Amino acid sequence: QLVAISISIFLIGFALGQLVGGSYSDRIGRRPLILVGLLGYIGASLAIVFSSSVEQLWALRLLQAFSGGAATVTVGAMVRDRFDGQESAKILSMVSLIMMSAPLLAPGIGSLLLSVFDWQSIFIFLAAYAAGVFLLCRQSLAETLNVSNQPKNWKSIAQGYIQVLSHRGAMRYIICLALAFSTMFIFITESAYLYIEHFGISST
Repeated sequence: QLVAISISIFLIGFALGQLVGGSYSDRIGRRPLILVGLLGYIGASLAIVFSSSVEQLWALRLLQAFSGGAATVTVGAMVRDRFDGQESAKILSMVSLIMMSAPLLAPGIGSLLLSVFDWQSIFIFLAAYAAGVFLLCRQSLAETLNVSNQPKNWKSIAQGYIQVLSHRGAMRYIICLALAFSTMFIFITESAYLYIEHFGISST
């Protein structure tokens, strides 16, 4: 159960990474933030392999999630930089579909790795995967943001958040999306414990 808490910590870090990363990418550009976020994710994933206590695991998972959230949030921003209207909605839907596939594929990949190696192999795999994405982004990803047109101070960024959070129509969509994601992650967090401990099903 203490290890399972790391999933909740990961989600908190992922949310914070998106809040900070989204605003910061408006100031420095999308590409630099993606590369820095991926480097942080790689470093934290490798450090988890050598963690010796559950507290270290929690701290490194928080860092891993924060870095991943900062890199991930820029994807939607890059779509909005390049596309408008229905075309933007269509591409964002495709991006969401791809991102939703991760929680579906992850348990199978994790189970396969655990059947051959120990738990550290999961984080080595994550680091290797992120390293591949980093190299691909460094080589092929172009900047999409005109930085000169973006807010330069945190006051204007805070005003943007206040504007969104005080908009009733926007908040309805945000709450619906939050409930949908929370349902999915409650299942991801608790299903393994329920199946293995309560129903006695093997981890495989």
